[in-house]
Amino acid sequence: DVPEPTPAFRAGLRTGDVIVNVAGQQVSTVSELLRYLAMHRDGKAMAFQIVRDRKPLTLTVSAEPR
Repeated sequence: DVPEPTPAFRAGLRTGDVIVNVAGQQVSTVSELLRYLAMHRDGKAMAFQIVRDRKPLTLTVSAEPR
């Protein structure tokens, strides 16, 4: 689930997307993703590599509002 008022939603992340890499760090579980994000709460933009409809995509997620 990707709630609308979040930086991830604003960047284009949608329900059903599979996150495979964040800022060069491979993630394979939600726990790994949350742990990585908790350690990097500096507000800088991060590249999320995802798979949507069996196609790889890269989205830039920033904590700063657009």
